Amino acid sequence: MSGAHRRDGRPVVLALMMMVGVLALVLLVRPEEPESPASAPAPTDPSVTGPSLPTPSEEEFCAGFRRLAASQSEYAAAPDQRGVELLRAAADDLVDLGVPPTMTLPARGGYHTVVAGIYDSIGLSLERAAVGAPDEPVANEDAAFSSFLAEYCPA
Repeated sequence: MSGAHRRDGRPVVLALMMMVGVLALVLLVRPEEPESPASAPAPTDPSVTGPSLPTPSEEEFCAGFRRLAASQSEYAAAPDQRGVELLRAAADDLVDLGVPPTMTLPARGGYHTVVAGIYDSIGLSLERAAVGAPDEPVANEDAAFSSFLAEYCPA
């Protein structure tokens, strides 16, 4: 994958535990009244959606995100080389899958934060463009991604 690069000397365990906590929180939080999928407009203008990426369905994306969360939990339990390989494969697969057209640019920024943290925990980095996130962070990215997950990927 072209978006991930090797980086040595990072505190793996702390970053991993923080990401496990974020993933657990995001996957378990549900809105009181979920919005219908029709309420989120699908971006159609390429200048609004960012770089051209594959466009999986919300269900496909959520399944990939859950696989990544499961791989991260396994890695947290046994942070060995096999765990690193499984975690990287799950992260690579999810990034390669792309993002659903209903995921807004701010949500893509929050998605980048989560996945880049996972890559960082295994000594890699991820470019924002790899997930269609804007070049510069925007306000409320993490909240936007959490809202996306709550709406489309309920636990």
